[in-house]
Amino acid sequence: MDFWQLYRSRIANGATDGGLEMRYSDRKHTSLAMVEDRAVHLELGNILHTAYNEAKRYIIAKEISYDLLVEFYNVNNRETVALRAGSAMTEREMSGIVSVLKRIRNPNLEIRLIGLQNGYADPLAGIDYFAKKIKCMMVEVDLFGTDTRNIAIDTKTGLPYNLFLLNRIYRPGELANKTTVDEFKGSLKKLSFIKA
Repeated sequence: MDFWQLYRSRIANGATDGGLEMRYSDRKHTSLAMVEDRAVHLELGNILHTAYNEAKRYIIAKEISYDLLVEFYNVNNRETVALRAGSAMTEREMSGIVSVLKRIRNPNLEIRLIGLQNGYADPLAGIDYFAKKIKCMMVEVDLFGTDTRNIAIDTKTGLPYNLFLLNRIYRPGELANKTTVDEFKGSLKKLSFIKA
């Protein structure tokens, strides 16, 4: 089952007012201690294209608030393109990402969207562009809410994990976002590719 249609209808009907979650199963957890020595860090404004490699198996995205983590995972050869956008992507940025995705051999792409806070949805502006330019199945959407997210993506399976930064379960309110939209907008950078 592909979530594209449901995603579009929910966004069109104002799903930015509350949380929007669509996935096949509950997300599992992992601790920073378990993955950090085999991980690449994905910061705001970064784009990463990588293939599964046990030495750098995980992609870590810490403190996702108003930004959007987008993951494209090719099931057939374990290639991943992941990015963190803080504002609407330009057509040039999106076409650059699409050109990388079109070079993936034997594509069977899944897309996952994670992040954003209630009322701020600017990074979603170009998501439909990807659906028009490449064939990809939307398999997970975890958008909006008031808590920051910490995510570890397993490049072997494509699955995201909730990441415990302190190597323990979070206490109530510990993930509450304390950054304002204006503070966040002051930290925005243009999207650029990084190396694994």
